[in-house]
Amino acid sequence: FGRRCPDLCCHPPAPPNSRAARRRRGAGGTMPGCWPRCFGGGKKQPQESWKTQPMKGAVEKKKQPLSDFFKPAELKVLGELANRVRIVLDNTLPSTLHGTSCVEDGVPLAIINTKAPDKRYVILHELMHHQLDELGCPSLCCTLQAKEPPDSWLAKTQFPMFVRGLLVQLWELIQHSRFNPMLKRVFGCDPQSAREGEYRGYMKRQGLPTYSMCKADGDIAVKRIAVAAHVATVLLEGNKAL
Repeated sequence: FGRRCPDLCCHPPAPPNSRAARRRRGAGGTMPGCWPRCFGGGKKQPQESWKTQPMKGAVEKKKQPLSDFFKPAELKVLGELANRVRIVLDNTLPSTLHGTSCVEDGVPLAIINTKAPDKRYVILHELMHHQLDELGCPSLCCTLQAKEPPDSWLAKTQFPMFVRGLLVQLWELIQHSRFNPMLKRVFGCDPQSAREGEYRGYMKRQGLPTYSMCKADGDIAVKRIAVAAHVATVLLEGNKAL
């Protein structure tokens, strides 16, 4: 959170037990993995060890129960899953990734960046994605093998990445919209602190990531679609000032 990093195509295949990999298997395909939408953002990260190591290394770190972070009354609201999920605080995750999730030996894990601005929200966010997965929520994290129709405006895009990037961005927002109001009402936390830092950073750099929807020097009409996804994100998850 996920799910999300500035350029989906720069990520390696998802670790075998990660949420992205489980989604891929659920879709019945063997396409390359892609990371779910995540909070934070910024420049592309180099091919550092976190892309292969944290998911393996994280399960070796201390696994804490939710009771270390939430009151008994709050745990009752979260239900049975709260008894099974474990929290891993990981200081090796890059600043662009506030948290992610995986299942290790049948145990749902929420792997949380120690530098995340609102750890309670990130934990709850990952817990909700586990809940949606267990309920069978469909995944749109896919890789398209087809080419764009002949003489189509889609020829101006990096078509497979464009479709994947747009679907993942919007589908993650739809998923978030199902649980963010409850997290705000019951737990008093929301994604605004993460979005604030993310989009203030974009403003400072005077540029928005296109999530592989188009080339940096691509067609302006296609860029507007990418911008529309950002506008939807800010309207749904940012504060009014942003």
